[in-house]
Amino acid sequence: MILFRDMSDDSIFDFYKEVRSALNGKEYEIYYIESPDIEKNLNAVRVERVDKDGNEIWFNMLMEFFINSPYARKRSLNKYEDLLIHLRHRQTLELQICREIFDEMVTVIKSKACDL
Repeated sequence: MILFRDMSDDSIFDFYKEVRSALNGKEYEIYYIESPDIEKNLNAVRVERVDKDGNEIWFNMLMEFFINSPYARKRSLNKYEDLLIHLRHRQTLELQICREIFDEMVTVIKSKACDL
């Protein structure tokens, strides 16, 4: 909703209020995996998702996806740092939605601390 619909935080928040309302009377649980260090996790995935020659195919596709989104184009966002800012903001918004709209239905789990 942020990247391709270029929706404001308030609009996204309102959307999830409608979702919550639509779910009234239904049983459900939400598990949110929170990343305490988004950059560290992203860099770990960059190293893991390479082709046989070590080229960062996955990361290049991620950057292209981000850069070509209406949100990034409108704001001239095209750097790795811009992606990190976006990912941090997105997680902050997601956690706010979890806590303020779905509070009693959400379990937040720290990534890398999950023991399945």
